[in-house]
Amino acid sequence: MEEKHISMRSTKQKHIEEHLQREAYERKKQDFDAERKRYSGDNSSGSKRKEKKKRSKKKIALIVICVILAVVLLALGGLYMLFRHYYGLMNYQPIDENEVVFGSIEEEEEGEGPDSDPEAIQDMEDQLRENMEAGKMEIPYDSDVYNVLLFGTDSRADDARGRSDSMILVSINRKEKRITMTSLMRDIYVTIPGVENNRLNAAYAFGGTPLMLETIEANLGVHIDHYVQVNFFAFMSVIDYLGGIDLEISADEIEIMNNYIKELNRITGDSSGADMLSASDAGMSHLNGKQTLAYCRIRYLAGGEYERTRRQRDVLTYIFQEAKSCSLTELNGLLQTLLPELTTNIPQGEMLSLVLDAPTLLGYELESWRIPVEGTYEDMRIDGKAVIGIDFDANRDALYDIIYGER
Repeated sequence: MEEKHISMRSTKQKHIEEHLQREAYERKKQDFDAERKRYSGDNSSGSKRKEKKKRSKKKIALIVICVILAVVLLALGGLYMLFRHYYGLMNYQPIDENEVVFGSIEEEEEGEGPDSDPEAIQDMEDQLRENMEAGKMEIPYDSDVYNVLLFGTDSRADDARGRSDSMILVSINRKEKRITMTSLMRDIYVTIPGVENNRLNAAYAFGGTPLMLETIEANLGVHIDHYVQVNFFAFMSVIDYLGGIDLEISADEIEIMNNYIKELNRITGDSSGADMLSASDAGMSHLNGKQTLAYCRIRYLAGGEYERTRRQRDVLTYIFQEAKSCSLTELNGLLQTLLPELTTNIPQGEMLSLVLDAPTLLGYELESWRIPVEGTYEDMRIDGKAVIGIDFDANRDALYDIIYGER
C-alpha cells in the first residue's frame, strides 16, 4: 500500500516537472521569437534608410544633370541668336533667274591699237564655240569641295551695277584640308550665254549675278555652290578697321594709285587731295583702306592684269591672317564692319555649318592661284577690246587640279 502511494507521488511529481519544462520552453521560444522579430524590424528599418539615402543621391544627381543641360541649352541658344544676328547683317539675295539681261552695255575705255590677226581671231572664235559644246557635258562635282565665288564690282556709284572688277573662286577642299583662292582674270575672252563673246567681267554688267555664274560654269567647267558679293567700299572699311596694311610700293605704282584715290575721293565726297601719296612714300609704306583699294586696282603697269590679281590675293591673304589673330572683341568689330556690305545666296543653315567648322577651316593650308595658268594664254585685241585669249582645254584641266586635286 505504501509502495503504491510512493509510486503515485512520483508520477505526479514527474508530471509537474514536465509541465514546468514545457512552460520554460514556451517562454524561451516566445523570447526568441520576440528577439527575432525585433532584429528583423531593425534590419528592415536600416534597409529603408539606405534606400531612402540612395533615392536622395539619385535625385541630387538628376537635379545637377538638369541644371547642366539647362546651362548648355541656354549657351547654345545664346550662340545661335548671336549667329542669327550676324547672319542678319548680311544681305541675303537668292539667284533671280528672271533678272533682266541688257542687250548692250557701256564699253570700257580702250587704248589705241589694231585688232589681232584675223586668222588668230577666227581660231579664238572657233575655240569658244567648241568649248561651249564641251561645257554642255556634266560639270564635275565633289561633295568634299565647296566652291564660293567672291567678287567685287567696279560700279562708280555706291549703289550702281557695274562690271565684276575682281572674281576669286574660293574653294574649300575638306578631303585635302586646304583652301584655294583662284583669281579669274576679268579680261578672259569668253562666250556670254545668250548675249555675245566678250570679256568675262562684262557678264555681270549684261545680266547680273545669274549670268556671271552661268558664264563661268559654262566656259571653265566648274561647279559653283554659292556667291558672295562685296562692295569695294567695304574693302576700304575693313582695312581701316584692321589699322591699315604695310606694303612695298614703287614710284610708278604711286602715280597710278593717286589717280584712283582722286576718283574715290570724288565718290566719297572727300577733298580731292585727301590720302594722296608722294614720291617719298615709295618703298615699304603703311596704307589705309582707300590707298590699299587703289593699290589693288592698278592695271596699267608691267604685268598688267596678272599683277593686279596677284595684288588682290595678297591683300585678301593678309586680311585672312589678321582675322585669325583677332580677339573676340576685335572680331565682333570686324564682322559689324564687313557683313552689312556683303550680299550672298548662302542659306542660313549652310552658313551656320561653315561657322561651326571655322576652327578647323582656319587650320587649313591656304593656296593662291590664277586662271589662266602660265603658258596657256595670249594677249589679243578683238573688236577694239584688249582681251586674253586662253587655251580652254588646258585651263579647264588646270582648274580641276587646283580645286579637286590631280586627276
